[in-house]
Amino acid sequence: MQRRRLLQTIAVGSSLAVAGCVGGGDDGADSADTSDPEAGTNETDEEPDESEPTDESTAEGTDEESDDSTGGTEDESDETADQTDEESEEETTEPTLGELEVAFENNYRFSVSVPQLGEPVTGAFDDGNFYSVVAIEGDTLRTYIVDGQQYIVADGSCTPVPSSTTGGMDVSSLADADTVEQDVANPESESLTPSGTTTIDGTRTYVYELETQDTPVTYYVGVESRRLRRVETQEAIIDYTDWGAVDPIIAPC
Repeated sequence: MQRRRLLQTIAVGSSLAVAGCVGGGDDGADSADTSDPEAGTNETDEEPDESEPTDESTAEGTDEESDDSTGGTEDESDETADQTDEESEEETTEPTLGELEVAFENNYRFSVSVPQLGEPVTGAFDDGNFYSVVAIEGDTLRTYIVDGQQYIVADGSCTPVPSSTTGGMDVSSLADADTVEQDVANPESESLTPSGTTTIDGTRTYVYELETQDTPVTYYVGVESRRLRRVETQEAIIDYTDWGAVDPIIAPC
């Protein structure tokens, strides 16, 4: 709430006075005797010039001008304060997770960081197809799932395999945003208000913290994009980028 002071300054005009000079001596007396009495009276008792402002008129005029100017200033100050209050309320109103209406689609890149792996697992989803890249013991392992068939690419060879797991960890399930979308749509999650904001790689995000009996989870959602940017749990940190910008994923062999 802004507090305002209105300072008023009233200027008062300076007093004007007209003083006449009177001569002395015999010559002065003789002159007085020979002069026209009425003319002498007119010379010594001049009427004040009506065009010159008097003290009273100057002060009243200043008061009126001051009242007009200060009245306008007060109205403008009130309007400015009201606008500022409204803007401040809009800026401080932070949406719940449900009000954000987070936009999901099955086309995005991901990066999963887990404690047991030195390097993050990266990859992408596109309309049910999937691939991931992970470094294991100095080697790079690529896993693809295309039209339900899994492929392993390592040491320059490509092999179709029946299993859907890689290194004992189901990466496709871990990074699947469909699961996150269901969690975000949960009534308990939708009612969350942001604990603050943070910036991830230049993207300003809201921070929503959900305390559960199983595992606490934190969601990071873009302030402008309304896209999921990160999900953080005790087990992993999953970053989501390039929503809607992933090229079609095809079988490697």
